[in-house]
Amino acid sequence: MNTTTLGTRATILPAVLRGGIASLFSRLCAALLSGYALAGAGSHLLVSELPMPETEIVLTRVLLHLLAPGLALIWALSARSQRQAWITLLTPAVALCGLAVLLG
Repeated sequence: MNTTTLGTRATILPAVLRGGIASLFSRLCAALLSGYALAGAGSHLLVSELPMPETEIVLTRVLLHLLAPGLALIWALSARSQRQAWITLLTPAVALCGLAVLLG
C-alpha cells in the first residue's frame, strides 16, 4: 500500500479510534457518569412532578434508567472531541441534579 491509501483510511476512522485507549476510556467514563446522573435526576423530577400511580412510577424510572445511559454512550462516542463529550453530557446532568435538589 502506498501512503495516500493509508492517509485516506486514517481520515475515515472515527475520532474515538484515532485518540487511542485513553480517549475511549474518557468517553466511556463521561457516558457512564452523566448517563447515570441524567437517569437518576430526570426520573426523580419526572416522578415527583407528574401524578401517576405507583406501578407507572416504577415502570417510568426503570425505562429512564435503561434509556439515558444508552443515549449518553452513543453521544459520547459520536462527539468530535473528548472535551465536547464531557461538556455536553455533564452540563444537563449537573443542571438536572441541581433542579432535583432544589425541588426536593
